[in-house]
Amino acid sequence: MRAVAEDPDQTLPRFLLAVMQDAAGDTATAVASYRAVLASDPAHAGASSYLADLYLRRGDFGDAALHFERAIALGDDDEDTRELLRMAKQRLPGEGNPSANGRNRR
Repeated sequence: MRAVAEDPDQTLPRFLLAVMQDAAGDTATAVASYRAVLASDPAHAGASSYLADLYLRRGDFGDAALHFERAIALGDDDEDTRELLRMAKQRLPGEGNPSANGRNRR
């Protein structure tokens, strides 16, 4: 995306690029792009929510829970987001799921 290349602090183009990278299966690059959005705009609830969902799909339950909590605090507070947060927390080691794989890096 030329807009991102010209001004990497543009939040919307960077966010849309991350969404496209994630949809294309380039999750490592998408994570970096979502993190760049959050670095330039820590209050971007969409980036927190989408990043949390990506982490949940990858099995990174600690990171997923952290970013779902941030998204909720930033206003993305709906039942779906709360349910995804519950799912992530249930899969954390020590959260009542002895089969959790422990991939909860922060």
